[in-house]
Order: sequence, then structure tokens, then C-alpha cells
Amino acid sequence: MRIKKIQAKLKKLNLDAVLFTDLVNIRYLCGYSGSNGILFIGRNSTLFLTDFRYKEQIETEVVGVDKLVPKEGILISALGVNPVIEPVKKLGFERSIEFGRLEKYKEQLPKGIEWAPVDNFVAEMRWVKTEEEIRKIRVAISIAENALLESLPILKPGISEKRFAAELEYNMRKAGSERPAFDTIVVSGERGAVIHGIASEKIIESGDFVTIDFGAHIDGYNSDITRTFIMGEPTDKQREVYGLVYLAQTSTIEGVKAGMLGKEIDRIARTIIENAGYGAYFGHGLGHGLGMEVHDNLGVGSRTESVIPSGAVITVEPGIYIPGFGGVRIEDDVRVKDNCCELLTGLPKKIEDMII
Repeated sequence: MRIKKIQAKLKKLNLDAVLFTDLVNIRYLCGYSGSNGILFIGRNSTLFLTDFRYKEQIETEVVGVDKLVPKEGILISALGVNPVIEPVKKLGFERSIEFGRLEKYKEQLPKGIEWAPVDNFVAEMRWVKTEEEIRKIRVAISIAENALLESLPILKPGISEKRFAAELEYNMRKAGSERPAFDTIVVSGERGAVIHGIASEKIIESGDFVTIDFGAHIDGYNSDITRTFIMGEPTDKQREVYGLVYLAQTSTIEGVKAGMLGKEIDRIARTIIENAGYGAYFGHGLGHGLGMEVHDNLGVGSRTESVIPSGAVITVEPGIYIPGFGGVRIEDDVRVKDNCCELLTGLPKKIEDMII
């Protein structure tokens, strides 16, 4: 079905074929999970090429396309002498390809071919998730959430951010995650104002906010969750900031529905934070698409004009980051529906549940 959609797209773009080199898009289109491969899709033909290392793997993974493992291992050269390339006069290529790699490819394919850059329309296809994709995301969420709960007993003053991050990543791996979805973020105290600060040697102290941003990766799909804990009884200021982020986050989730622009979703949370006088401390977009990539090419920010479709999975993650004080971010993964959204993540997030 996905291959057929690409072939239908070729006619609209006046292309004879497209050469795919982005491994995420290739996996989406034909199932391949290896590290080396190219996918050719013509109007009436297909060919996936990889090297000898993946010969056995592709027999079970790759579906819906013809397959070739060249003896010499040079993929583009093998494509250049394959019959599928003969009728091609105009060949599309992904804009993400490196310039040097593209130039080498042009040398290996017939000289008369016109090369045409194409937008990443496969990424747009990936916005709307199938039930099977949702199932995989749920598994990634479950692994991450259970790993956090298993790790919480060691989250206390006296351990380093790195120590907790290591424990969390170990527990995700133990539960089946192939790797962390991204470098696990653990920031505490004043470091909480560093929005994407990687876990450091800093020792977590009494009174700190501790923001933990983490996710699991399994079977090609990711989760992305953030919770902020408080080490001890919160101060009035901490209660104010946390409560504001909580209100912005939960209000946005209640307001999300298909057909909204990304910036309209962002505006729900941003208005709440701005009206409370903290707008200058919320400097990033509200969220992003989630799926085969952690940032799955679908923005949900203050300038996002994209319409969010039914079936998309997005994150909702407002935050407040105050230099010299710290930060709070709360992030959940939601599935957008026609008149609402479905909360896929389920970890507690009320302030009473976040006090260690």
C-alpha cells in the first residue's frame, strides 16, 4: 500500500522514479532496519539494494519490493546497470542526502538522467499512524514508564544526575528497549533552566527540582516523556511554577483535536503561561510529532502552520525555565483524534505525586 502511494505520487510530480536514501523512510516503506541500503521506486518497478551483511535479514524484513545484494557490494553501481534504471529520464532524490554522496551517485548512474530534489513527502505520510504503529508506540511508552517507576527508589539527594540516568537507561534496556530514544536528560537545581541539558556529575540536593526527559526505542518506534520531581517539601515559588506548567499542560491536552494548526495548540499553553507573567521563560515550541523519529517531522510550535491530522501522535510539553532558580517541564504523548486526543502516557504528574 505504501509503495503504491509513492508510485501514484510519481505521476503527480512528473517523475519516472525516486531514489530513497533516508533509512527511516526506507524502513517505513519496506521494513528494512539495517544501516546500509537504498530503495528505488519507479512507476512500474521497485528495487531495494543492500550489502552482504544483511542478506539473511532482508529475507524476513523487507516486503513489497524486489531485493538485490550485489556481489561487489557497491549499491549504486549495481543499480546503474540494473534494467529498472533503463526507462528513467527524470529521477527524484531526497533533499536530505549529503552533497558529496549525491555527486558520487550521479557519476554511477546513466549520464542522461535528470536529477530532481523532492520534499520529504514520506515524512508527511508518517504523520498519521496505523493501529500497528500505535501499538508499537504504546510498548515504547510502557517500557519507559515502568523503568522510571523501577528507578525512583534511588532518586534522592546525594546521587548524581548521571547515576540516575544510568539506572533509568539500564532498566529500559532490561525491559526490552533497544536503546534510549535519545540522550537521557536529567537536570537538577539551577541546571533545570538548561532545557536540554544532558545528565552531569552534579549531585542532586534537597530542595532541587529534578527534570527527567527520557524515552525508549523498540521495533523502530519511540516514546518521549518528561516528569519533574521535587526533592522535599516545595517552596511557595516552586508550587507556583509547577502548578502553572501543570495547568498549561493539562488544559492543552483537553483542547487538542484534529484539524487544528500546530500554532493553535501551542497557543493554549502559551497563553496560560504568558498571562501569569512567565512567557519569557517558555522559549521552545509546545511539542512535536512522535514515531519512528523522536521529532517526527511534525511541529507543534508558535509558528507551525501545519494542520494536525487525526491519527497523528504528538508530544505536549510546556515548560518554564528560570535562570538561577531552575525549571519545570511536563511531557506526555497523545494520539490526536477528530474531536479530542487520547492520552497515551499515564505516569502521575500532580505535584503531590512528584515530591520525593
